[in-house]
Amino acid sequence: MTRDVVQEIETDLIKPNPYQPRETFDKEKIQKLAYSLKTAGLLQPIMVRPHNKGYQIALGERRWRAAQMAKLDKLPAIVREMDDKTLQVYSIVENLHREDLTSEEREKAIHELWTRHFKPEGKSMADMGRELGMAEDPSYVADNVSAYEQRKALRIPRGDNIATHDLRAVRGLDTKTQKEILDKKADGTITSRDLDRITPVVRMAKPERQAAVAKEVFKAHANAKDYVKTVEREVEHIAKTGKPRVEIKKITPADERKVMRLASIMSEMKMSATKSFIGTIDHPQMRQKAIKLMYDMEDWLQKQIQLVQKAQEGSWAKR
Repeated sequence: MTRDVVQEIETDLIKPNPYQPRETFDKEKIQKLAYSLKTAGLLQPIMVRPHNKGYQIALGERRWRAAQMAKLDKLPAIVREMDDKTLQVYSIVENLHREDLTSEEREKAIHELWTRHFKPEGKSMADMGRELGMAEDPSYVADNVSAYEQRKALRIPRGDNIATHDLRAVRGLDTKTQKEILDKKADGTITSRDLDRITPVVRMAKPERQAAVAKEVFKAHANAKDYVKTVEREVEHIAKTGKPRVEIKKITPADERKVMRLASIMSEMKMSATKSFIGTIDHPQMRQKAIKLMYDMEDWLQKQIQLVQKAQEGSWAKR
């Protein structure tokens, strides 16, 4: 194997990597690097490949941009022959572990590499993961490829605070519900951690009821957040005054009796009375218990209707 030789190459002959996954560069960081190049020089050479009487960057585009800003005439570089696939792999590997590479940029780069090279060659996603140095995570390529396609299908705007992990968490839910949950994540209503707690609950519902269940879960989540804030305020108040306030709602026997009464109302099939009745329950936890009771009763009724229909169909068949 031949040893790489570092050459001094004119900065103007070097062109950026066409497969660079990073779509934006932090100007302030580039300026700091440019100042460092002026004072200390480039300590680590970039890597390029020969291309059209010049060179294309394989590794080190930030350093090259900083050198242009610092008005350096030449740059130390390793010149290596490589095909498009290798150039693309290098550019992705260099950026994979950088904190400022966005989920969108990473997903797009991995999707392009997969569809342009590895898939046509008949290689697996696991093969590609190994070449990217991600052998310890066998689903890494599949997650990013799926997330890219999912992001496109849902038409998620650029820079919308949606991570690859978030897309994976909602995968399999109906499209409307996916969008609603991700919109809540995008606007800051919920965090990724909240999303991980919410999606398993929604996933248990039938597809046609997932959107409705998600709305109820969001209400419960909002109530819980409000309750936490109330507790925090109460703690601060006690710390300052030594006395509690009456802001924290306790579950009263009256609320518990109302939930029990709700069960009685529903068993009598007076469904129209339930909505206004639930509004009279003060405590959020008991209110959610009442809502769950309604859903459980609805499921039970649906099953009874199906049983009656089957029995009816059977009786007609015997005639």
